[in-house]
Amino acid sequence: MINAMLIISILLVVLNVGITIWRKRELPKSISAMVYDLPEGQSRWLWTIWLWAVSLLMAPSLIEALPTTWQFVGFLTIACLVFCAAVPIFEKENKTIHNILGVAACVLSQICVGLICPWWLLLWLLMVAVCVHALIAKEYPRWLQGKGIFIAEAVCWMSTMAAIIFH
Repeated sequence: MINAMLIISILLVVLNVGITIWRKRELPKSISAMVYDLPEGQSRWLWTIWLWAVSLLMAPSLIEALPTTWQFVGFLTIACLVFCAAVPIFEKENKTIHNILGVAACVLSQICVGLICPWWLLLWLLMVAVCVHALIAKEYPRWLQGKGIFIAEAVCWMSTMAAIIFH
């Protein structure tokens, strides 16, 4: 059963990403790059608070959906997201740590998908289709150029949410 916290988490992601796309009239380079759409200074910490809220609201549903012996993977996924938000990329010295935590969160989330409902890993065929199209056309469509990280993050998020919802 879908709980209210998961629904709020999904709405926060859809609204923030949707507003960013609408305002810029293009896809962001990554979820993390959306921080640069906020004015410099204190307001950039809103991105950190947003990612904390999204992650912590999703956590109970993710952990509950996993088999008991594998719930630690869900916890590690959430921990990586929370710490990733705590070291935002607008501070250059933290960029490497941020990137490592972000990649770890993506990989761990897909391990969770594999444990919950592996059929949702088929969403990665979307990424494969984009890459195959780019190889055939010898370039990415203009609106996708430089957006590979965002597409990968979106596939991670969609497959994770779908696995949890359809568990």
